[in-house]
Amino acid sequence: MGAVVSPEDLVVTKVLAGRPKDLEDVRGILRQTGARFESERVRSLLGSLEAALDRSDLRALFEDQVRAAGKRKC
Repeated sequence: MGAVVSPEDLVVTKVLAGRPKDLEDVRGILRQTGARFESERVRSLLGSLEAALDRSDLRALFEDQVRAAGKRKC
């Protein structure tokens, strides 16, 4: 049986990739999952990746997608 990726983990990988299609996918996932989406988990994982990769743009990119998806702070 194959592993299942959570919506949150998928969003993290797509934000990290950062391609236009990946970011479009992030917005779609945010729209589809609604209130059950664990945004704080995503923010935490992206923060850890920023530290590990010496980057500072991943959380901001996620927040941009949240706004573009038409969601209030989730």
